[in-house]
Amino acid sequence: IHFYKRLLPTMKSCTNLIRYSLLLFIFISCMAALVVLGLDLDLLLNGPDYLSKVITNIVNRFHQGEIVNEEQLKDVLLDARQSLWVHIPMVMVVVLSIMLLLLNCLGCAGACLLSYSLLSGFTMFMFVSFVLYACLALWIFANNMEDSVMDSFVTEKISQYSQSEGIFNMVIDTVQRDLQCCGFKSSADWAGSFPASCCLEVEEECQMKNVYTSSCLEMIRSHLLQPDSMVGLVGVTFLLVVAVVGVTTALSFCLCLTARSHRGKKWSLNNNNESVAASNMELSQPRFLMN
Repeated sequence: IHFYKRLLPTMKSCTNLIRYSLLLFIFISCMAALVVLGLDLDLLLNGPDYLSKVITNIVNRFHQGEIVNEEQLKDVLLDARQSLWVHIPMVMVVVLSIMLLLLNCLGCAGACLLSYSLLSGFTMFMFVSFVLYACLALWIFANNMEDSVMDSFVTEKISQYSQSEGIFNMVIDTVQRDLQCCGFKSSADWAGSFPASCCLEVEEECQMKNVYTSSCLEMIRSHLLQPDSMVGLVGVTFLLVVAVVGVTTALSFCLCLTARSHRGKKWSLNNNNESVAASNMELSQPRFLMN
């Protein structure tokens, strides 16, 4: 009993540390969800003016040069906003962001109240999210982006590059300028008709003698975890998201176990109080009244 009394303050301190750490990670998740929700709603309601300015400033300041043209990005986002295949995912992002905020409120309430029911539901949601993120991370980093579906998709977009000016054209140009590469697997993917992003400096048109020699697939693999490029920055950010989700899941699980043990102690304490009250009633009442 004396050992348990000495251990009790330490256990309480550990519980508070886990609780406040979980609240901190929930707060970070809520801030990220609010930023995504705000940008997505602004794009849906007000158009791409603000979002294009934000993306252009971030990318160009990171490279200290013009990688993305703001007016071109604005036109591309405006066309994409009017497409049904882009409009539906934008609405889904709004719905998922709101659901994430509500579930974070559930986890916050469970952590503050030390509620086993709320924490168990939040832990299950975080565990499913962590499994999905971890599988996606393994597919990206362990598979080295070797996938026949992706190969055919990128090859199709390269072949359609000169036919239209869409969001995929801007993604291709941004990646090639960012990593100084040309073509997905080699410069031969362009079949001799190279875009301006395949060359460092273009006076009239990009020719074979001026194109980048490295393939974009090779450069993506080598820069995926190096934050000196936009592709590497996206890769590091994604790993950080997976780590945050994993730590949040672990903290929520530990706090859920603590809440369960506290609930068991309260239940046993109530049963003991009821048994003591029953024994007192037996002592206070005469035998013939009890019969």
